[in-house]
Parts: sequence; C-alpha cells; structure tokens
Amino acid sequence: MIVIQLTQPRYLNHVEMAISNGEAMMIENLGEEIDAVLGPVLERAVTRRGRSMVIKLGDKEVEYDPAFKLYLQTKLANPHYMPQICAQTTLINFMITLDGLEEQLLGMVVNKERPDLEEQKLELMDQQNGFKLKLKGLEDELLYRLSSSQGDILDDIELIEGLERAKITATEIQEKQLIAKETEQVIATARKAYIPVAVRGALTYFLVDQLWVLDHLYRFSMANFVIIFKKGMDVADLVPEGEAPPEEGGEGKFDLQGRVKKLIDTSCFTVFSYVSQGLFERHKLVFACQLCFQVQQRAGDLKPELFDFLIKGPKATGVDNPLNEWLDDQAWLTCNALKDYEPFEKLPDDLVGSAKRFREWFELERPEESPLPGDWKKLPEFERVVLIRSLRTDRMSEALSSFVRTVMGGQYVTSQAFNLDKSYGDVTPQTPVFFILSAGVDPVKDTEKLGKVLGFGFDQGNFGLVSLGQGQEPVAEKAIEVSYKNGGGGFLQNI
Repeated sequence: MIVIQLTQPRYLNHVEMAISNGEAMMIENLGEEIDAVLGPVLERAVTRRGRSMVIKLGDKEVEYDPAFKLYLQTKLANPHYMPQICAQTTLINFMITLDGLEEQLLGMVVNKERPDLEEQKLELMDQQNGFKLKLKGLEDELLYRLSSSQGDILDDIELIEGLERAKITATEIQEKQLIAKETEQVIATARKAYIPVAVRGALTYFLVDQLWVLDHLYRFSMANFVIIFKKGMDVADLVPEGEAPPEEGGEGKFDLQGRVKKLIDTSCFTVFSYVSQGLFERHKLVFACQLCFQVQQRAGDLKPELFDFLIKGPKATGVDNPLNEWLDDQAWLTCNALKDYEPFEKLPDDLVGSAKRFREWFELERPEESPLPGDWKKLPEFERVVLIRSLRTDRMSEALSSFVRTVMGGQYVTSQAFNLDKSYGDVTPQTPVFFILSAGVDPVKDTEKLGKVLGFGFDQGNFGLVSLGQGQEPVAEKAIEVSYKNGGGGFLQNI
C-alpha cells in the first residue's frame, strides 16, 4: 500500500502511479477540505478510450486500473465534510469508545494479574467459534445430500447415517456449550474484580486525549498511553524501600481488594505524572482538577448541579447587600443564587445572623485552610469548595488544590522537579525526549552527565550534538544515522 499526505510535494505523481498500476493507496491526516483535483477520483468519473479506461487527474488523463483502491484517513475527532464526500465514500468510524477501551484495558489487567483467566477466555472463544463452524459444516452437508438425493429419502442409507451423525454431534456440541457457558460465567465473575482498574484507565485516557483543548502541543497517542499504563501496573509490584512485602489477607487469602486499589493508584498516578511533565505549569492544576472531578463523577459523588454552579458562578438579581462593609456585592449575589441548592438554603440568613464569625473567616489570609463558622464546618469537601467559590473567589486555586489533595492524594498537586534520569526510562529508539526550553536553560550538561553513566558521550565518540540552522540538515542526518547504526545518542538543538 502506498501511504501519502496531501501536504507532501508532488503527491499527485504517487496518485497517478497508483491509479495506473492498480495499487492500494492511503491518503492520511486529511483536514476538512480535500483537494479538488481528487474530485474525479472520488466520483469514479471513469471514461472509456478504446479498449482502456481513463480518469482525469488535474489537467491530464490517466489510465485507470480497476484494481485501484483508495483509502482516506483523518485524525480529526469530529470532522465535517461536504455532503457529496459522505455520498461518494464509505465512512468507517475507528474512534475508540469508553466501553470499548474499558474492555481492552480489562484484558491487559487480567492478562497481567491472572494470565490463566485470560488464556482460558481466549480458548473458550476459539472453542465457541469452532462449534459454530462445525454446526455450519453439518448443515451444509445435510442440505447438499437432501438436494442431491434421488428417489425415496428413506432408501438413502448415507443420508440416514449422515442425519444420525449430525444429531449425535449436535447433541455433543450442545452439552459442551452448556459447560462453556458455566465456565464463561466463572471467568466473567473473576474478571469483574479488576474492572475498576480498567474504568480508571479509560477515564484517564479520554481526559488526556482532550488536553489539546488547552494547548495544541498536548497530543498523546493511544499506543503511548498503553505503554505508560502498563508501566503503572508494574509499579504496583514494587515494594518501597524500608517496607515489608504485603501480607496476605486473613486466613491466608490473597487481599484482592487491596491489590486492585494499588493497581488503580499506581497506574493512574504513573500516567498523570508522565503527562504532567509535558504540561506548562499553569495547566497542571487544571489537569489534576479535571481528573479529580471525573473520578468523583464516575463514583457518583459529584452533584451535577453544584458542579455547574462551580463553573458558571451565577448571581441573583435585585437583592440588597446588608453586609457591604466587608462583603462585596458580587459575592452576596452569588450566595443568594447558591441558596437554591441543597445544603445552602440558609446561607444568606446565616451570613447575616453570624456576620461577625463569617467576617473573621472571610478576612483570613488563607481561609481555605481554616474551618468554616458554625455548622458550616461540617460541609463535605466539594460543597466547601463551592462556598469558597461564592465568598472568596481569589482563593479558588488553593481551595481546588486542597480538594484534589483530599480526594486523590497530595502527590497530584505537588509539583515535581524535572528528572532526566526518570524521563530516560520512557525513552526508546522510537520515542525521543523533546525539551521545551525557557530562557537560560541548557539541558546539554544534564544529558552529558547521564551519558557518562549510560556509556555514551563525546569522549566515546557515540554522542552527536548538532545545532540546527542553515546547511546543518545533512550533519544532523549523519549524526542520527551513526547513532542508529552503532548505538549511542543524538542531540539536536534549535528545532
């Protein structure tokens, strides 16, 4: 198959060759607009010239081979094409769904934790498919004998014997299918325990997949996510230094619930940590909050109406502010809008009735770290954040950090310094490190230091450093080629 993109130079030459030679071609990474030159190809506007068929491509006619196949591929999440494009092509949606990804990740988790179950499941699927094929073969054989039988059917000994064999075989298959169904239920029950790990993984992937909305730099592939997810599961096998290996549950039983929780924690945080190191600092808290809200929503602990209030911050109208000495009008109107939601029905009245205590809390430098006045201190964590959103909007970043710390853990809001040694663990020949630098930062020294430990550097002659610029492309290609063939590293600056 020939694979091209519309952005590459002289791509029409490849299209022409594929049409003439009857080859399959894929045009990948399409945008929402397709080059008008390809219109006749999509329309299949083939005309006959004598004994041959031709199709117009640009300003010339190209000989057409009926074996030619054209595939169009786009990475756009929700593309909008002209109606005629939809009519001229067969659309196939390869976008993964949440349920589909959960099932795939569940297979990975079970394959790691209980490979016997996954192997048994695959064998069961093969067995069921074999049963279907065998029954279909028996049906075809009987139908053929019945259609080709001459005279009285009862005199056809082979047909009668075939019917007997088919009956015996069908009975055996039916018995085996009943046993298979019971086995399938046992396997499904055992796999169920690991569903929470797959659910958290799928939830995290779809969140990561939408990070490009914050910045177009944030693009993470499914293949990359799966690699990091598996690494996260492997982390669950590690015993922290100074800690004893985990003991089995009571009466010598394996603590499955604890194991599942550990798998969720390690896989989720490993993915979070990997993605966070590629985010700008201003977006890290946004990512942590989104993950926290998604987890709470999936668990049913997030009230949609209050979350909507947190995002929009609506305000009531036509309500005078009796606390204007210390509470601004916007906060008072927001609190009056909040009283429509449980458990904030009495909030405006309590603000007035306990004005002194609320004012003391309101004027604290870090009110999110102090308990609320009166019975309001009993508010759940999310409702507390909503109240802070209404009274002290300026402290929302800190309140959200505190909320994430309580729900997910402190590691999700603790900024981690860049560690090249750790990042190198994610490097493969197909996955390089891409440094996005701020003024005054030079990663070359850190790379050289790491190279000495790993056995590559200038002294060994297996580390190429090239500063890209005019005429440096051949030098860079040579450095990469040498590193590729002989082993080593290449460092390209000023990309």
